[in-house]
Amino acid sequence: MQMESSTGRVAGVAHHPDAQEVDGAILRLERLSIRLGKGDCARTVVDEVSLTIRAGECTALVGESGSGKSLTSLAIMRLLPSTMHVSGNILLRRQSGTLVDVSSLPRSELTSIRGMEIGMIFQEPMTSLNPLLTVGEQISEMFMVHRGESRPDARKHAEDMLVRVGIPEARARLAAMPHELSGGMRQRVMIAMAIACDPSIVIADEPTTALDVTIQAQILDTLRRLQERSRGMLFVSHDLGVIAEVADRVHVMYAGQVVESGSVEAILMRARHPYTLGLVASVPRIDRPQPRGVALYSIPGRVPDPARMPAGCRFHPRCAHALAGLCDKVEPRIETTEDGGEVRCLRWREIDQADPLSASRRGSVL
Repeated sequence: MQMESSTGRVAGVAHHPDAQEVDGAILRLERLSIRLGKGDCARTVVDEVSLTIRAGECTALVGESGSGKSLTSLAIMRLLPSTMHVSGNILLRRQSGTLVDVSSLPRSELTSIRGMEIGMIFQEPMTSLNPLLTVGEQISEMFMVHRGESRPDARKHAEDMLVRVGIPEARARLAAMPHELSGGMRQRVMIAMAIACDPSIVIADEPTTALDVTIQAQILDTLRRLQERSRGMLFVSHDLGVIAEVADRVHVMYAGQVVESGSVEAILMRARHPYTLGLVASVPRIDRPQPRGVALYSIPGRVPDPARMPAGCRFHPRCAHALAGLCDKVEPRIETTEDGGEVRCLRWREIDQADPLSASRRGSVL
């Protein structure tokens, strides 16, 4: 008997697209949506997100807290609670060459996906690591569960992983408990666990949050080296400065929707969407020091509650470019720009061509 999974799909039915469908991608999201609740009380918290991850490239999701970035990454791993229902496709090219839709796989097959095909670096290592097990036990478990290795072999490979992510005195650290390590060391342990079984994709959810700038730079360097092994990466962050260091392509999320996407250079040097312009303008500039006593730019207002989403453009209550009767009435659709990017704004052409404020903000990060 077929059973329905927590994604709202019929478990046991895998999608097998042909090679043309994914265009050489390792992972492709097609109109991924997430709804919370059922019936009249249901709310859409992620709305038709589409993106592609290719080998050796880093794709970034950026936006404020509450934009839907982390929910999107958890949906890929099938780690959302049962109260959330997923629609759309999560197309994965497995290392064997087989193409599957992760959102349709039965739970019995997910162990072969998590860790083996897709690794995840979680946002809070202190809460993600088991406080009752040593670092060595937790990394060794990856090799024993996924590869069937003996405990001695798994422990040796765990030591190798700690060396690989730059942890000194790796053998001694195997016996350490998570609380005995610094924040930066714990994050390196999370990276070691995520890449232990050599997955083709790594999802990094705010991996540098709460770390000082020196440790942050070291973690970013470690992640960049992972890409050199032809892994694809999905990097989730609210920090455009960090995104500028690691990303090849950027998708800007606001209120559950992707409002702009393009190469990292295009997003940071020639943003078209007013929300993206605001994010870029809020980043401190080395070439233009902030005057003493003058606060950095911040976007007024806050991300709307999914239960009270504004009509028309979701950003219009906070947008300096919004026109009454247009932006508060008409919902914008994704349009393609001349450089191959995408933008969800009714007035992006006018803003791009005529707004001196947007022009003055360009080049503020790179």
